[in-house]
Amino acid sequence: MSRDFKKHLQKQLKLLQKASYEYEYDYGDPDEAINIAIRLRVLLHDKGQSISLLTHLKQKDTLYFISTLESIEERRYNFLKEHRMLISQFDPPIMLVAGERKPPFGSWGIKKYLPFNTWWNEKILKINDKEYSRADIVLITAEKEGGAHIDKKVNEKTKLLEKGTGRVKYGTGNGDIKKELVDTHYLFLRQIAYEVLLIEKLFTVNDIEFYQPACEIITYNGLLQEAEKFLNEKKIYYAKSSLEKAIKYDSDRKEAYNNIGVIYEDLEDIDEAINSYSKAIKIDNNYVDAQNNLGNIYCRQFKYSLALDLYENILLENPNEYKAKHNYNYIILKLKELSG
Repeated sequence: MSRDFKKHLQKQLKLLQKASYEYEYDYGDPDEAINIAIRLRVLLHDKGQSISLLTHLKQKDTLYFISTLESIEERRYNFLKEHRMLISQFDPPIMLVAGERKPPFGSWGIKKYLPFNTWWNEKILKINDKEYSRADIVLITAEKEGGAHIDKKVNEKTKLLEKGTGRVKYGTGNGDIKKELVDTHYLFLRQIAYEVLLIEKLFTVNDIEFYQPACEIITYNGLLQEAEKFLNEKKIYYAKSSLEKAIKYDSDRKEAYNNIGVIYEDLEDIDEAINSYSKAIKIDNNYVDAQNNLGNIYCRQFKYSLALDLYENILLENPNEYKAKHNYNYIILKLKELSG
């Protein structure tokens, strides 16, 4: 009987790996966190007639689970002890670099070996006055947020978890941007998956080959760099795929729309190019690259008034922008020729 459960365990661990880092969550599909939650629930959660795989295998209480995060109590203690604002009980333990949110994985050097119940119920996130354990984050996502089903009505704790942890302001070189930290629990789910996949004994006692879990998320900027690399290698469709993933990863940022517009031009899909440049400009109506690119299309289509509007907008903010100035002057001369 246990042999069959071992086969199911192998399948669930493989699905957890796939949802986490084999071209899913880590490659630009944050909604895969819901799938991560489902796999963790199958592996770990016991309630009523629902028996976890590790309980079937009689292994839940024989394994030590690895916590790579400070608990709320530990963060509160550190805050009081160190008297600084970098650590606080309210800070979500995630990494935030230029707007790129990443789980810390093992980078913070925290590695606590805990019995299952202690690990499962350790409070690791606080939003307003609500505290969340690993069990809370996994089960709310798997059971209420579209994993097993979608509840019509949700309680305040679920609403807060889905809403996130407030706003953050970060610099980009072109001014500060305020960004909502929504779906923070997705990063926690990815971190929890990392912790489970880090338990070597879970694999070895069940005759499953253990691999150190992957822990390098492809971020928005990483996907832009990946697309640029593919373009340099003349792999245009791979580049297009990377940019599509970047847009899915963060549809509120402009660069991927502009870059994929360039690809659509190369593919002679001008309507899609116009659509992509327009989306980039809608996000930032002073975005020079997209305005120049869209203006160039309108110029080639003899839609001079539309092109002039774009070039004038650029020159209003950047009077010495060479491409816009050159194209603006070209259209003015062209219009004089046509009128003369």
